[in-house]
Amino acid sequence: AVLDAVIARNPAKAERAILVLIDGAGEDIETVLNSRRKLPSLAVPAPRLKGRSPAPAVR
Repeated sequence: AVLDAVIARNPAKAERAILVLIDGAGEDIETVLNSRRKLPSLAVPAPRLKGRSPAPAVR
C-alpha cells in the first residue's frame, strides 16, 4: 500500500499506510511481550540454522 501510494504520488495515502504499518508493528511487539515466552538472549551468539538437505539430482 505504501509503495502504491508513493508511485501514485499521494503523500497523504502513503502516510496513512505507514501509520497502519507502525501500529501493526506495535501490536506485534505487545503480543510477543505478553506471551510470556522466553525471549532470545543477546549475550550469546545465535545457534546456527540447519540447512536443507540437497535435493536428489534428477538425471
